[in-house]
Amino acid sequence: MHGDETPIQVLREPGKSATSKSFLWEMRSAANAATSIIHFHYDPSRSEKVARAIYEGFNGTLVCDGYAGYNHIPPGIRRAGCWAHGRRKFVDGTNGIESQRSLGRKFVKKFDQLFAIERKAQGFSPQQLLEIRQRESKPIVDSIWQLMSKTTPINKSKLGRAYTYMVNQREQLEVFLNDPGVAISNNIAERSIKISVIGRKNWLFSTGQRGAKANALFLGLFETAIANHLDFKKYLVYLFTYLPRLGDSPTDEELEAYLPWAKAVQQSCAA
Repeated sequence: MHGDETPIQVLREPGKSATSKSFLWEMRSAANAATSIIHFHYDPSRSEKVARAIYEGFNGTLVCDGYAGYNHIPPGIRRAGCWAHGRRKFVDGTNGIESQRSLGRKFVKKFDQLFAIERKAQGFSPQQLLEIRQRESKPIVDSIWQLMSKTTPINKSKLGRAYTYMVNQREQLEVFLNDPGVAISNNIAERSIKISVIGRKNWLFSTGQRGAKANALFLGLFETAIANHLDFKKYLVYLFTYLPRLGDSPTDEELEAYLPWAKAVQQSCAA
């Protein structure tokens, strides 16, 4: 699965000022999962305790960025790094100290080669993708580490920060080479969470915690519907029309028939 988080503003947050940051945490299924699910969790904090709590019970691989809070997720979870994050940091390095710009461009070129291989391999079987990554991507990754070992960036420069990110994430960044089920980047999560980033310019904030929780729930429903190729307006009309017929206490089994990937929903609400 993929994970990400972004700041939001909640005006009436107990023990915090109205201008302080709260956070929307995202958990979503991988692109190759049988069912696409996006869930948003609101929390006043971005602390490691939140990361540990929301991923409790998950066993598998989590693709995420290098935020230190993910260092404390439950031990049964394997972390995979995001090459898009690494690339962005080296792109920043090409706009930094003039003497290091050409070096930054060398790295960006190698990153672009990795992403070109992934685009070429779209639609291939897992075994074919694994073979391509081992044959074509691994030598490029090895050359990136070799180039890093031969050069020393200026400390605390933009390029230096890019180096530090890569070194700290090396083990996580190499996971995709040996597992065709793991994406090379966390871009899929960033695209899903962008709705909140754009939304901040429109609804600006939540007044209180109940509103923040409701907003997180609704955004997750919206993104999950879109990921399952539904027309969201049709889907809402469908829910408002048929859910009341279940009464006040529907069972989980009854509600499952109204989830975005259910057959009847797909037939009635397809985009």
